[in-house]
Amino acid sequence: MSIALHFIFRPFDKTTVGKWAATCLLTIFALASAKGYSANAAVDIGSGLKGSIEWAGAAMEVLQHEDSFKANVGDTLYQKVQFSLVPGLSTNGKNSATTINDFSFNLIGGSSFGTAKAEFGSLFNANKAALTGVQFVLGVNTVGEVQSGAQFAGLANISRGNVKGMQAGVYNRAGHVEGVQLGLFNLCDSINGAPLGLISYVRNGYHAAEIAFDETFRLNLAFHTGVRNFYNVIAAGTSQRQEGNNVSYIGYGIGSSPKLGENLSLNVQLTTNYLMHEGEAVFNLLNRMALGLDYRLGGRVSVTGSFMLNGLLYDDVSSFPGYILPQRREPLSQASFGDNYSLHVYPGARLGVRVLW
Repeated sequence: MSIALHFIFRPFDKTTVGKWAATCLLTIFALASAKGYSANAAVDIGSGLKGSIEWAGAAMEVLQHEDSFKANVGDTLYQKVQFSLVPGLSTNGKNSATTINDFSFNLIGGSSFGTAKAEFGSLFNANKAALTGVQFVLGVNTVGEVQSGAQFAGLANISRGNVKGMQAGVYNRAGHVEGVQLGLFNLCDSINGAPLGLISYVRNGYHAAEIAFDETFRLNLAFHTGVRNFYNVIAAGTSQRQEGNNVSYIGYGIGSSPKLGENLSLNVQLTTNYLMHEGEAVFNLLNRMALGLDYRLGGRVSVTGSFMLNGLLYDDVSSFPGYILPQRREPLSQASFGDNYSLHVYPGARLGVRVLW
């Protein structure tokens, strides 16, 4: 009987199921003895139970293996190269969204968990999590979480997380940027670097609204947006120097306002302004270079003053009739270009008030 017990217990003595089975078998032998059954009968009953337990154990192994397989599919996979037509139709198949590729070539568009080296696409490249290399696309690049590398796009680069590197496209969007955004329109939460573009808005950056007057225009309005080291200027103004001779302008430029002290900042600006006479648009460009100071009075208000060098480039034939700017009287310099164009250079100054946020 001891041999029979050893034969029954041996497959179970190292497993959880075996310990449970051993307890059951011991109970069977105890009950068999109490009821007066023979040892052989008890062994037969135990052997039958052993078979049932072995089948249950095998089934448990299959289930455990299936769970492990499901878990492994959800883990990140790694591939040297991916070729994709569109997401789902690629060499990575349904695992594209969980795969990090060294290189990815997307005929129309492709998706992946991340790109380690380089990704090329026509319409779009979509990385669910991370980019540590470079993306090139004619359309749109997107990165879900972290970017340490560069994005180059014909249309847009969108990173939902932080960027360490560069974004270059028509429109660039990111969280915190350690590097450069280069495009027509740049948007980010904060930046340690420079947003270089036509319009850049940094949520935690430099913003100022200005009202000022100078020697040429009685009223000047401007909006500054970007960061202190490099910001965009959108400007407009008007002046009526003679009766019935109202001249206005719209302008654009760039500037820098690094801090010299707690409340004092340097102010450098370059702007070009398109002049209009009574709403009529003719070729008259007033280009201005300003150098001055900005002193913060407290809170969000500051006063600013600048010396300016003005250069008016105009068409002699279609210029404003009867309108006399200060430089027409005593210009520092004047020159003619071709038959119709002239340039007059003259000094100026501006005083104004800014509201910062």
